[in-house]
Amino acid sequence: MFYISVNIIILSVAFYVFCSKDLPIHNVLCEYPLSVVSVFILSVAAVHFIKALRLYIALYGNGINTNDYIKTYCKVTPVNIILPFKSGELYRIYCWGYLLNDYLKSTIVVLLDRFMDTIALITLLLILCAFYGTKVTALTYFLILFLLVLFLTYYIFPNFYKFWNAYFLDAKATKNKLWGLKHLEKINMVYLEINNIINGRAVILYSLSILAWTIEIFNLFMLNKLFFHKLPNVTITKYLNAAIGNALSVEFSSFVFISVIILSLIYLLLQIINIFKKRVLIK
Repeated sequence: MFYISVNIIILSVAFYVFCSKDLPIHNVLCEYPLSVVSVFILSVAAVHFIKALRLYIALYGNGINTNDYIKTYCKVTPVNIILPFKSGELYRIYCWGYLLNDYLKSTIVVLLDRFMDTIALITLLLILCAFYGTKVTALTYFLILFLLVLFLTYYIFPNFYKFWNAYFLDAKATKNKLWGLKHLEKINMVYLEINNIINGRAVILYSLSILAWTIEIFNLFMLNKLFFHKLPNVTITKYLNAAIGNALSVEFSSFVFISVIILSLIYLLLQIINIFKKRVLIK
């Protein structure tokens, strides 16, 4: 009951925010030619298929039913896209944690998924900046620094753990040292969980992230070349900066609008099918 209540509240808030956003709904429905909308829809479908596959690979081995997985993905992704400041990630963690019955694992998987997505985005943004000479924003530099700190922390932790674990075990037992040993083990448990997820999958997850962003960029390039007749380097850079949250882009807003509509329709369709199946079984 609590889970259902949380879903109703969050989805209601997301719907209100979505209706309040200045999305280019008129552009998509009235101004864009049908060919442009069709390209957008195909691009959105391809990108979300790849991102859903990436998350599925990260979660592989946890016994999640495919139907439940698709429903949860289509439910949480629009909320995550709509809510500001990436606050939708908390909802993602909550829903995946409920499905997995393990909130630590869901937290790690969602953050790892965001990490892979961000590092792929930064990679492509830096490549475009290098080729076209566009300015790298302060937020991009901050994200690069943050990602480097995470990389460094991950690689030095085993030696850090080995040293302090030996220190706490060899030293005279005190209340503070037992507290330190207890929390060190908790941090190590998180590290092992991360290591278990990315072991043998990191390259695949990163490659899928690169592929998803490449499709979005190629989509923009083709739309600019065939329909919009704008400078593609400016449009693409603005689009990627908008994805980080550091710029406004009509094209990115269009992508968001179409993403929310498609995923919401898939979720509603699956819910209707499930309700119909239950009624058939009852009869």
